[in-house]
Amino acid sequence: MRTVHRAAGAAPPRLLAKPRLAAAPATVATAEPPSPGPPPRPGPPPSPGPPPPEQPPPIVPAPRAASFRLAKERAGRRRAAVLLGLSAAALTAAAGVPPVGRAPAPGTAWESVGMVADYDAPERRWDAGHRGVDLAAAEGDTVVAPADGVVSFAGTVAGRPTVSIEVGGGWRTTLEPVAPSVAAGDAVRAGSIVGTVSRGGHCSARCVHWGLKSGHGRKERYRDPRTLAQDRRPSVLWIDEHTPPR
Repeated sequence: MRTVHRAAGAAPPRLLAKPRLAAAPATVATAEPPSPGPPPRPGPPPSPGPPPPEQPPPIVPAPRAASFRLAKERAGRRRAAVLLGLSAAALTAAAGVPPVGRAPAPGTAWESVGMVADYDAPERRWDAGHRGVDLAAAEGDTVVAPADGVVSFAGTVAGRPTVSIEVGGGWRTTLEPVAPSVAAGDAVRAGSIVGTVSRGGHCSARCVHWGLKSGHGRKERYRDPRTLAQDRRPSVLWIDEHTPPR
């Protein structure tokens, strides 16, 4: 061992510190991503299989308004066909019948068979008058169709039970107050039952008001309904809607 001698009073030698070495940066090991490898080989395309069966188109119900209009048109065509036949038959038809009671014998007045009010229609449609005839009857008596035709209305008008029958040539005969036993659209023959005497109007429970008219509103025309009970064979033709049998 080496001995170092120092002089008296001399300062002890300074120890020099060793320089520190900088620490090497720590390295973080990272995993390398795996190799993707070769791309997969595409396989055959899937089979489409059999086509799905064709479905029938859905049945869509017609709107109610359209269904009602179609039914109304069909009923109108049926009625027109019946009326066409009636118009042709009117040229060779025999006499009709009064709605109640019976027709008078030739040369005998209608009063003899119970007419209580005669036909007295005004010249102007807005004037007062009696647009038909009233035939005596009691409540509940049977009422018949005066001529062949089609029922165009069976119900109540202004509190009066009424039956209207289209008899061809644009004319319709009306009966009131009559509780109907028929419905609109029914075909009737002269003398077939259409209802019974009821209450309402000036004839309430005591007579039947029998009318004959064509057109509606301002074009409405009236004629004596007793022409329906006259002979309508070729010697007395119903010429057109303005000229009923006479």
